[in-house]
Amino acid sequence: MENASHADILKEGSHVWNTFVFDSNVQSAQLRDADLSDLTLRRVNLVNADLTGANLSTSDLSQACLADAKLQGVNFSAAILNGADLSDADATGADFRGTRLNGINLTSTMLRGANLEGVDLRRATLSGACFQNANLAGARLYRSALKKADFSGAQLTNAEILEEAGAAFIPAAA
Repeated sequence: MENASHADILKEGSHVWNTFVFDSNVQSAQLRDADLSDLTLRRVNLVNADLTGANLSTSDLSQACLADAKLQGVNFSAAILNGADLSDADATGADFRGTRLNGINLTSTMLRGANLEGVDLRRATLSGACFQNANLAGARLYRSALKKADFSGAQLTNAEILEEAGAAFIPAAA
């Protein structure tokens, strides 16, 4: 498998990938612009991976670990990210429309300009997340940890938010 690309190995499934990462001591998977759509990648370890511009639409990433990952411009549309860990990731401009995000960990995640229109973020951990200029129109944020989350300039039309202490709902600058 030495000559196989990271994308080729990942397409073989979570178990093969996680074994490869452990055995090879991969520090940062290179998956920039990869087409990883419609894959089952439950519990996959993509810590510190570079997925910039990748297509993960309709993939199942339940309980996956994408902490510290580069997720700028990633297409997550209609994916399943229930219970996934995206803490400290940079998902600037990512598309999450139609994605299942129940119980996701977005602690200190950069979501500037991301599209989260209509997503369900129930029981999500959003503490310290940056949603500046993100589209959260129609999103549901029930029972989510919002402490120090920044929603400045975010589109929150028809969003259903159970506000908790520490959330920063900062209006857009005039």
